[in-house]
Amino acid sequence: GADGPRALGILERHAPAWLAQIPGLLVASRQETFLRLAQGASQTRLLNELALALELITKDRLLVLVLEDLLWSDPSTVAAIATLARRVESARLVLLGTYRKSALRGSDHPLWSARNELIVHERCTEVALGPWSRTDIATWLDTRLENRTPASAAHDSVLVEHLHSATAGNPLFVRSVFDELVATGAVQLTSGGW
Repeated sequence: GADGPRALGILERHAPAWLAQIPGLLVASRQETFLRLAQGASQTRLLNELALALELITKDRLLVLVLEDLLWSDPSTVAAIATLARRVESARLVLLGTYRKSALRGSDHPLWSARNELIVHERCTEVALGPWSRTDIATWLDTRLENRTPASAAHDSVLVEHLHSATAGNPLFVRSVFDELVATGAVQLTSGGW
């Protein structure tokens, strides 16, 4: 984008080990130089470079970094998240991560211990999303419909009830079950609704 050259310059000066991981951003004549700089870079160095680069990139502009399904993250990603959250230096950075707490609770996943530490030290806020009600599911179905007609409400109420009972309102499962029903042809979009 428009800020690409500025961000690239920051990475070149302050995060060369990270830039070496993205060879597509480097001109061929400079790849070897950055690869040499990145060789043997410790995790501490990588984390410090990332934090400084993001601090500088966000000096004049807000950056929202969204990481979904953190349950699939590796220990290095968790370390990067924790490092960014622990920093006291000012940055216009919002880091938003999603995970299913029920799948994480009590596990030996590094995210669980990092989450607990960050909450205790007030370095993050956890926002628990509750299950969807039948009305929430109906509203979500409405967003998937074009040209909705009042006659479709009766048909949709059966689908809403099925989705709610099959998923207990878990939004991730609502979407997964719905997508599976559509993929198998069990549910189809007609002019009157689902």
